[in-house]
Amino acid sequence: MCLLLANLSPNFQYVKVLNSRLGENVRIKRLDESTAEEATRSPETFRSKSGLLQQTSSSSIELSLLPYAIIRVDPAREHV
Repeated sequence: MCLLLANLSPNFQYVKVLNSRLGENVRIKRLDESTAEEATRSPETFRSKSGLLQQTSSSSIELSLLPYAIIRVDPAREHV
């Protein structure tokens, strides 16, 4: 299961995802103003990175999205 979150506004947004299928750990990959240059200069390298390992809390996760950001959430295979 892959989950995509997008902020289509010019404002900073917070989101809380409640999903029993998330598992205990997830990988978070962001495409926003902090990663856009790398993603455009070296898309293969950007896509090959697994993302930040983050632990969920009771099958939920809270994330912040910069303006016009896209976040991909994937179940993590590794354990913290």
